[in-house]
Amino acid sequence: MIEGRSITKRFGSNTVLEDITCSFEPGKVNLIIGASGSGKTVLMKCLVGLFEPDEGEVIYDGQSFTALSHKERKPIQQEIGMLFQGGALFDSMTVKQNVMFPLSMFSKMSYKERVDRVEFCLNRVNLVNVGHLYPAEISGGMKKRVAIARAIANQPKYLFCDEPNSGLDPKTSLVIDRLIEEITEEFKMTTIVNTHDMNTVVETGEKIIFIYKGKKWFEGSAAELIKSDIKELEEFVFASKMMRAFRQQAQS
Repeated sequence: MIEGRSITKRFGSNTVLEDITCSFEPGKVNLIIGASGSGKTVLMKCLVGLFEPDEGEVIYDGQSFTALSHKERKPIQQEIGMLFQGGALFDSMTVKQNVMFPLSMFSKMSYKERVDRVEFCLNRVNLVNVGHLYPAEISGGMKKRVAIARAIANQPKYLFCDEPNSGLDPKTSLVIDRLIEEITEEFKMTTIVNTHDMNTVVETGEKIIFIYKGKKWFEGSAAELIKSDIKELEEFVFASKMMRAFRQQAQS
């Protein structure tokens, strides 16, 4: 389990996160939702150690991640897989080389073991015979699946996904949602997803944190979210549904 305890983050005089306490459960797809600029990406970066909270702490399975030195954090960080917004694949590397990259950097596997692991990960995300291709030669949905294969290559205990459906059509978004849900359950990972896609919330959200103007306004299940009478949450859900309907109409 990953916990945030009273996390506050400031940039100069601007308080981006204020006193956020939340928890993310293993074996589940945990969502952080909120409008652009709400602070959800900053919260994720605090959780993985890219930002240091000004107050509060991050806890990994009972151990204070915040209190550890950068060197002491490495064992935990090596158990983290990261799916960046847009995929963030290396354009100069083939699909195979992209997935192998974290294995070459952080594992002690032999070359054959790395090759076998890459093949397993690509097969798991339903990509066959694409290892020789470059990112420019595959579709946006395939790029996201390659990025997921790379994120799980080192068999992470924790998986962080930043806007995994960004730039994808509704049908492909659903494929990515289901894939993240499947691998979370299969590998018993603690998965945390930043999103503003309400389809993702309804389809995969088992635990949901709603951030509004840097504060936590809701924490609970998708069923509890739908029944919530929190005005700001209702407005966010309605606006997200309207935007999704508009995009679907524009793409039809």
